[in-house]
Amino acid sequence: MTPNIELMLSQQITQSNSLHEIWRARVKVGLESSVSKFIGEWVDSEGNRLIITKQASGKTVVSFLRGADSVPITRPYYGGRPSTEMCTRLRDYGSTMEVDLWIGEKGFVLHLTYEHAYEFDKNRRDSLVPGLSRRQEDSFLEEYYHLFGSLKHYTKTEA
Repeated sequence: MTPNIELMLSQQITQSNSLHEIWRARVKVGLESSVSKFIGEWVDSEGNRLIITKQASGKTVVSFLRGADSVPITRPYYGGRPSTEMCTRLRDYGSTMEVDLWIGEKGFVLHLTYEHAYEFDKNRRDSLVPGLSRRQEDSFLEEYYHLFGSLKHYTKTEA
């Protein structure tokens, strides 16, 4: 190879690596931005609360507190553990946060979809719209759906 071709190839590789690093940085910023809209305390019309925090490790966790007492529920299907600091992950390009209510890939998953100016909120506030799913194999969990209330939308509380 001639020195000019080697130099051009070297420059292309450097540029390609730089573009890859720029892309990775933008994806990271995008994910951080997606997570930030979920962070905070959210309440539904029954007084149930979701507290979504980002830990020092960068991991996002959710605590579910039920009703006026604002106490975590005890999860009998999970050895009686309280519904605090449950693991999460983002889905659907950052519009949905999935919360593991048991262990990953098993049991219940709480799906929280972020809706800007939610049309079914009378004040059109930003809301988290919940859904609850479970794996078909985990049919023994049927009796525990009631633990999570009626799944009404959550709105952010004032800081």
